[in-house]
Amino acid sequence: MKFTQLEIRVVGNEIAITQENFDEDMGVSEDEIRITPEMVDSVCVELQKLKAQILSENQEKK
Repeated sequence: MKFTQLEIRVVGNEIAITQENFDEDMGVSEDEIRITPEMVDSVCVELQKLKAQILSENQEKK
């Protein structure tokens, strides 16, 4: 059994995104990234690009 939990929270003036992975064989691992206020706009742009790519790929599969 495998599952991933994602937590997004504010820590000080940063956005912290923590990904916790659980795997029966490998145990638990955790990764965290911090997004500063200066990074928010560029992160949003990249997320929009990824969203467009995913929607395009899904459309091609139909």
